[in-house]
Amino acid sequence: TPHNVNIETDGRGGLWYIQHASSATKETPSLKHYNAEGTEDFSNAVVVYPGAAIAKFNGGDIIAHPLSSTSIAIYAVNYAPNAAGKIFPEAIYTIPVAESEITAMAFDYAGNLYVASKNSKKMGRYAIPNLTGDKTAEQVYVTPSSARTNFEVGAVSTAIEGVGAADGQNDIYTLGGVRVQKAQKGVNIINGKKVMVK
Repeated sequence: TPHNVNIETDGRGGLWYIQHASSATKETPSLKHYNAEGTEDFSNAVVVYPGAAIAKFNGGDIIAHPLSSTSIAIYAVNYAPNAAGKIFPEAIYTIPVAESEITAMAFDYAGNLYVASKNSKKMGRYAIPNLTGDKTAEQVYVTPSSARTNFEVGAVSTAIEGVGAADGQNDIYTLGGVRVQKAQKGVNIINGKKVMVK
């Protein structure tokens, strides 16, 4: 393809394919999904998504991609096909972002979404609360981040200070994605789930 594209696994043996083009058609769709058997079960041939970035969370149950040059759509995906053999992601959040012309995205273990932009040459971090699909429980908000998170491309960053086991057992994180030894007052990520500590 002559356009910007990206591919992400769905965690089930299939693939998500996203493409940026000036228009979406059957021949050049903006977003496709192929299941583990290689069968296309989702194709968007109507809406154009700029940037061709895509990210997954929770093994692929959540996906995110740019919706416009300054916003991102987050979807919950039920991979069980309907009678016609198709799947349909359910939009759960649309978030505004400071970066424009998004070129790459990734979720971390705590549910923060990292967004990189070719225009700003910076990467931003956005906390996405409650990625279970319940839209009423919490509001989407942007967390402050350190210079290690928001950096300018080409700038020198400090080195990694330590590496520990990544078994995910009894791991406790703040909403900002910082690992802590014990749960703090407020919302914590404990073993991948948000827990309120009073």
